[in-house]
Amino acid sequence: MFKFDLTLLKTKLSNFLDRFVKIFTGQDPLFHRAFFSSLGTVSSRFLAIIRESISAAWLGVSPFADAFALAQKFPSLLRRLSAEGSVENAALPIVKDFLARNKHVESENWIRHLLFVFLGFVSLCVIILLLTASYWTSILYPKIVGQQKDDFLLCLYILLPCVLCYVMCTLWGTVLHANNYFFVVSFGTTVGNMFIISCMLYGYIYSKSLIWAAVASACGSLAHLIWIYIFIRRVPTYGQGYTMPTSVSYDYSEVKSFYSMLGNALIGSGMHQLLILLSSIFAASLPVGSVTLLSKADRFFQLPISLLGVAIGTSMLTRMCEQLYANEFKQAERLYQKALYISMFLSVVIGILMSFICVPLMKAFFMQGRFSLQNVLDTARIFNILLLGLPAGVLIRLMNAVYFAHKDSDKGATPRGGAVVQFVVDIVCTVLFIFVFKLKAEAIALATAISLWANVFYLIYMSYKCKFSLMPCTSLKEIFKIIVE
Repeated sequence: MFKFDLTLLKTKLSNFLDRFVKIFTGQDPLFHRAFFSSLGTVSSRFLAIIRESISAAWLGVSPFADAFALAQKFPSLLRRLSAEGSVENAALPIVKDFLARNKHVESENWIRHLLFVFLGFVSLCVIILLLTASYWTSILYPKIVGQQKDDFLLCLYILLPCVLCYVMCTLWGTVLHANNYFFVVSFGTTVGNMFIISCMLYGYIYSKSLIWAAVASACGSLAHLIWIYIFIRRVPTYGQGYTMPTSVSYDYSEVKSFYSMLGNALIGSGMHQLLILLSSIFAASLPVGSVTLLSKADRFFQLPISLLGVAIGTSMLTRMCEQLYANEFKQAERLYQKALYISMFLSVVIGILMSFICVPLMKAFFMQGRFSLQNVLDTARIFNILLLGLPAGVLIRLMNAVYFAHKDSDKGATPRGGAVVQFVVDIVCTVLFIFVFKLKAEAIALATAISLWANVFYLIYMSYKCKFSLMPCTSLKEIFKIIVE
């Protein structure tokens, strides 16, 4: 006969509530950081959805809306390739290593060195892209002609230089992350979105020029840079973060380790960005409005990805680096398991919830002005397909963080391989769904979800060759114990 133990229930509930107290008071190193990082990330993503709602009412599903969405792809591609993700994942363990050994001057000079190297590289890329824009546009997007091509080029000329701001924000953000300024970094995009929304509202209400949409994005990137600069000045030894790097000798093994991880990270990031570029080319060949619908659906899809994968992944990477440097391998493994189980549970729950409420949410945000009810339903259908890959998208960010934390054993080679697998699977599926099954925008969303899972299975398979397991076999009782401990 089943016996209900009220005392045991009270004890479990008390332990569970104590977890939340530790998060808010900072006694839990992982989730205290992830919580405050998530605050800024969620607010940023929420404002990004509001920004998209203004864009939907203003631009609708039109040739200019497609041109603006495509023009945004290239700054995003160059920014993520040269700064976000790849450079930060490779640089953060090095910076944490310097700080753990009290080498603050070396850490400061290292970031300045990276800042000037990548600013020079990105500046050269921006100049080449701007000078040759009209030529490669005709090659990549042959269906974009006339006024739509002129609008695309004008938006591109405004948006591409903004990549320089994002490179500085990312590298300085790495320093802030290493010094536990998680909320400051995540809130920087919120500040940028506030300025974008303000400028877009001005253009929507007072100006008839649609180019204000691109100008608004440029203002947001500048505001983001100013916000990060204010706080980087407050970090010890980084008070003059804009100066040229001084002559400080480095341990050759550290430099070699960084560029080895960076090379693998850049290849992986490059494959992902190339995939985004090819997806935009496929979308541009579909009926007018497909690019806009995919962009709106992806904006909603990135909200849970950022909340779970980016916030927890970045927080876990910094904490895991600290534990590995202190030879606390068991604690590092426990930390990953805790982040893994909680992220998996939340991603499934949030995915199911968002699939039920996506239509009312999109009606509230998008169904106004030039964005019709049919556009909302099409966007919701694409979004529900993308949700199939939500748990995989979160897991990839957590698993990649583990590989980069174990920098001496893997050096980021496996995340590179996972990106290649994802790229191949996505392209094959996209071609199959568009040209064989005659799907439209849904083809790109479905291919994205399938390729994300292919990446996850590859990472899990390769982990058995390393000294750690990415998918430990644990009972439900043990999982619950890990989560609430």
